[in-house]
Amino acid sequence: MAPIEVTARVSCSCDPVFHFHVLQEFGSEGIFACVHCGQVSCTQVIGDDGRGGGESWMKTIALDLSEQAFKWLRCWPRRFSLEAYPDQTFFLPEDQTYRTPVKLQQGLADWAEKTQSWTLAEKIRKAGFPTEAPPLGLPYFALSFAGIGEAVMLKPETSVEVLAEYAMRSPFEFEILKDQLLGQPNLDDLLCEWITYEPTDLHWYSKNIGVLYFLAFDLIRAQKEARPKVLKTLLDNIAQMPVQRSPYGHDELLYAFKLDEALSVLRTIPVDVHEATTAIQTLKQRIGEREVRSLKAINQTLGRLREKGNL
Repeated sequence: MAPIEVTARVSCSCDPVFHFHVLQEFGSEGIFACVHCGQVSCTQVIGDDGRGGGESWMKTIALDLSEQAFKWLRCWPRRFSLEAYPDQTFFLPEDQTYRTPVKLQQGLADWAEKTQSWTLAEKIRKAGFPTEAPPLGLPYFALSFAGIGEAVMLKPETSVEVLAEYAMRSPFEFEILKDQLLGQPNLDDLLCEWITYEPTDLHWYSKNIGVLYFLAFDLIRAQKEARPKVLKTLLDNIAQMPVQRSPYGHDELLYAFKLDEALSVLRTIPVDVHEATTAIQTLKQRIGEREVRSLKAINQTLGRLREKGNL
C-alpha cells in the first residue's frame, strides 16, 4: 500500500483541534477555518481505495480560489457540535478565536449554553454571514451558501409557497425552515394537498428534490405524528398509487421513490395498524404477481406493522 499523505484541512501550522467546518459539512471536501489564527482554506480529499486493482492512497489537497472568494467564504460562521447537546448544531462568529485548546473547549461550551434555545436560523443569523452577492469562482459545493443565507433571512410573514420552495432545495434548508412550516395555521390542509401532488415532469430515476410530497413526508416525520385527516390522506394515497411500471426500469413502479418515502413515514410514526395494513395490502393486490423492487419496502413495512400490532 502506498504511503498516505496526511495534511491539515486548513493551510496553517496551528493544532488541528482549532480547525472547523465553515457552515456545512460536505464529506471529502469543504471550506474549513482555524479558530486560532483565522486562516480559511478550501480542501478536498482525493485518493483510490484500491478496489480496482491498484494501490490504495489518499491525500488532502488545497484548492486555489481567488482572494474575493476567500474573503466572502471567510465571513460565514464556523460549525460545531458537542456531546452535551447531541441533537443540536452550533455556529461561531467568524471573528471568534481562541488562544489555547483549553480556552477553545470552554468557549465552545459557553457559546452552546448561550445559544441552545435559538432556532437554527437564529444561530446562523446571529453568528453573522455576508449579505453581498457571492463572487465568481466559488467551488461548486459552496454555491449553496448564498441560498442558505436567503433562507435564514426569510421572515415569519413569508408566504408558504416561498418557504416551501426554499425548504425543498436541500436537507439543510429544510432544517432551517421546518419550524416556520410546521407553524402554518392550515398545516393539515397543506400536507394533504402536497401528499396528493402530481408533478407534471416526473424524473423517476432520482429522488425528486423539489417535489411537494417529499416535503410533506419530511414534515410529518419532523412532527413525529400525523393527525387523522393527514393520515387518512396518506393511507388513501398509498392504496390508490399508480402501479404502472416505470419506463426507466421494468422492475420498478413509476412512483417508486414516492412509495418508498410514504412507507418510511408509516414505519416511523404512530398509526392505526389495521388501517395502515389494509391500505398497503390494497396496493399490493393491485400490483399483483409482478416482480417489482418496491415489494421489498412493502413487505418490510407490513412486517413492522405486525410487530406494532403484537406489542
